[in-house]
Amino acid sequence: DLANEDSAVRWNAVQALAESGDPAVVPHLLPLLDDEDIWVRMAAAGALGDLGAVEAVSGLIRTLEDPETAVRERAMLSLRAITGRSFQFDPSGSESERAKVVKKWSDWWKKSRPSLAD
Repeated sequence: DLANEDSAVRWNAVQALAESGDPAVVPHLLPLLDDEDIWVRMAAAGALGDLGAVEAVSGLIRTLEDPETAVRERAMLSLRAITGRSFQFDPSGSESERAKVVKKWSDWWKKSRPSLAD
C-alpha cells in the first residue's frame, strides 16, 4: 500500500505502520519523505519521530528543505523528538534563514551520529 497510486491509501499505510510501533518499519517509511503528496510526507515525518528513528535523522534534516511549510514543521518536531535539539529552526522563515539552520543540523549530525546511534 505504500506504493499505491492513491495518496489516501499511502497515508493510511503510513499511519498503520506508525501505530505498529515496530522500528523495523523505518526503512519502508523513509522513501515517503519524498512522496508527491504533502499529507503523506507529513505523515511519514511524524511517524519517524513517533518511532524515535535515529536512522531517519539524515532524511528528516533533508526534509527541513521541503517546499511545504507544514512538512518542514513536522520534520522539525520529529527531529526535536528524536534528538532533543531544535537549533531554532523556523519552518516558515526565509529560505536563506532556513538554509543556515539546516547547515547547523547537518554539521551537528555529522559529529553526533556515532554517539546517538549507540
